[in-house]
Amino acid sequence: MVKTSLLNGILYSVMVCLSGAICGCRGVDPGSFEIEPPPESAAVTPAEATAPEADSSAQAVAQAPATPPDARVPVAEPNEPAPAVELALKFTPDQSATYKVTTEVQKSVQWEGAPGTKPAAFKGGSSGSRVEMTFEQRIESVDAEGDAVLQITIKALKYLGRMRDNVILDFDSARDEDRDNPLAKLVGEGYKLQMSARGEILALIDVEPLRKALEGPLPGHDTAQKLLSRSRILQRHEVVALSASNEQAVRPGQDWSSVKAFSFGMMGAQSYERIYTLKEVQADAGPLAVIEMKAIPSAALAEEMHKQQVVNPFAGMFDNIASYEGRLELELATGTIRRYVEEMRTEWVVADPQAVAGEARPSALRMSAMQLYRLESVE
Repeated sequence: MVKTSLLNGILYSVMVCLSGAICGCRGVDPGSFEIEPPPESAAVTPAEATAPEADSSAQAVAQAPATPPDARVPVAEPNEPAPAVELALKFTPDQSATYKVTTEVQKSVQWEGAPGTKPAAFKGGSSGSRVEMTFEQRIESVDAEGDAVLQITIKALKYLGRMRDNVILDFDSARDEDRDNPLAKLVGEGYKLQMSARGEILALIDVEPLRKALEGPLPGHDTAQKLLSRSRILQRHEVVALSASNEQAVRPGQDWSSVKAFSFGMMGAQSYERIYTLKEVQADAGPLAVIEMKAIPSAALAEEMHKQQVVNPFAGMFDNIASYEGRLELELATGTIRRYVEEMRTEWVVADPQAVAGEARPSALRMSAMQLYRLESVE
């Protein structure tokens, strides 16, 4: 068995994790593990910029056909490099489409071992939240640069929040019994975005009135405010797989990258370089550009990560494994997104250092964190 002093130290760290510190979560709604870049490097103008009546930019999600639906990608001759294709969203005024975006953040702590080995003081479980939002996107206008103003209208909403395996808030706009929840007031309402053809959000418009209308003391009010925060709106709609590239015309096999950092509280912080690669162009699928993302550890954003660090003397005892991958499917003829997914998972495990050789189930602590983003077109 682990020595008492060591075990108590680890359990203390675990309890801190469950209260929100290790995984950087606050209350029932962790929101994100992401470390936001310094304000001066933010891609978006200060929230709620008054929208220029100008043009309508589409959102992380794509839109209307600006080129004929029967457009085809040029075919390269044998031994010639594959032709470059334009990776951009295409917007047409008054075009509308419906999308479903799912965001999820979870953290968990588990004790593993033979029956009876779990310390009496240990309390594990899973905490986090999952949001499913279906929205209609209508393009109000498009300017000469291809930037557009999009009207986002929420059509359906689900929210599930857990703390140590206990459900704290469970909302579904399709349930009659949830009609009095403050979150129900979001359905039928919305806001506007100004977005570039590269999927970068240039401004948020008309969000503040909706926030004020949903102020109140109930958990549903608090959750609604979080869902309408600048960071959450950017998370839902921005297309980093496109905006990270410096070139619109890309050949299969070319790649580009973007750096993102996560804070896991007392378990430290990690910066990743997300490498996006145009894997292929499926000429018989629309055509369809398939972009894959693989992330590798990076030393970038070290200063920002240091600000998020919390000293944990036990963190070095844990073995860590992680994965961070994604995929974007972009319909080239219409400039619309069919599907966009990015998922990060990381896990820390520490086994009993006093375990007997050959022991079938040595005692161990396992902690994990995950963050999911998925955007998909709804037919």
